[in-house]
Amino acid sequence: MKLLFEYEDCVIGIITGILVIGSANVIKIPYNRGLLMVFLPLFFFFSIFDIIHLFKDAESHILIMFLGVLHDLIDMGLVLFLTANLFGIKLGLPLVGMLDEKTMLVGVGIFFIVANALWFFELFKGG
Repeated sequence: MKLLFEYEDCVIGIITGILVIGSANVIKIPYNRGLLMVFLPLFFFFSIFDIIHLFKDAESHILIMFLGVLHDLIDMGLVLFLTANLFGIKLGLPLVGMLDEKTMLVGVGIFFIVANALWFFELFKGG
């Protein structure tokens, strides 16, 4: 068990994905910027918590653990880039500048939604 339930990082990842798509003005979400300022750090925290949980609860196959850690690291990197972009921090990395484009924001949002939905369903299937 993590904080409240095992798949909380997946739920937060899906919500963050919807908010990222909303930041590209594809869908209208009230208070989207403020919600992103809350959910991006929250998602980062839960990704760290998920990595710790993967190693503490090492009952699954080693490939599943590796994919889980890799997925969380990709999520954390994208969250850092999105947070830097949201607050106007220049990191000097090409991806940060590319996140100004709406298509990239939609792509990152879709990645968050689909990848976390897959893990969400994997958790239900597995146990």
